[in-house]
Amino acid sequence: MQLLFLFVGNVASHWVALMSGIASVIVATYETIKGRSILARSFWSLALLCLIFACDEAWQDEHRNTQSVISDKSSIAALYEDCHTGAKIQEAYTKGLEGAGINQRNTIDSLQQSASKAQSTINNCVVSLGKMNPIIRDKIAVIIVDLVPLAPNTAKGFVFLITTSAPRGGFHGYLRCSSPFVPVGIPSIPKSTSTAAGSEPAVRLSDREYELKVSVPGADWGPNSPALMKAYSTGESPGDCEFIPI
Repeated sequence: MQLLFLFVGNVASHWVALMSGIASVIVATYETIKGRSILARSFWSLALLCLIFACDEAWQDEHRNTQSVISDKSSIAALYEDCHTGAKIQEAYTKGLEGAGINQRNTIDSLQQSASKAQSTINNCVVSLGKMNPIIRDKIAVIIVDLVPLAPNTAKGFVFLITTSAPRGGFHGYLRCSSPFVPVGIPSIPKSTSTAAGSEPAVRLSDREYELKVSVPGADWGPNSPALMKAYSTGESPGDCEFIPI
């Protein structure tokens, strides 16, 4: 029962983060473009979608923790075996030194070198064990929100929402998609739900890749302040997209 409460708490934490971050930006974007409030059923549909993503994120957390424990257990077992082997060598050397005569000194000296290496392994055990904590990488996601067509049968408009799971400060990097797309205007990071600040125009590297940068003071990129970039595509969509920060 305690594990269930922990999972529910993790889901709730992710859901609140999604609703206060991405969901609020989507609602604000929709209301700004449409000029009217979002329908209640649309809001609850968005909340349900965020709940599904929150469950997936909570499951991913548990999966990563499980994999980390398995990896840690295997590494610790290997380190223990090295330490145990080194201790046996050291013990054999000590006993041999006590009972050896003059004619056995050269053999014992050669064992001394092996024992020194084993002792070095033992000394490294504690340091290695201290580095066993797993490091969870920051996540960066590119979410595409469809808009009305910019012109009939010519171009499909949409907004890139570029999110991150950890505060990063300045926004600068490369946006790549599997299909061609064209940015409209300049990238921006909302300072609040009603205002936004943008900076430098997108720099075209190819028809599928652009360099984006926002350098307005106070417009920090983080979980609750994703970057926005309007664009259009002559195809159905820009396909799979990724953002690589610089």
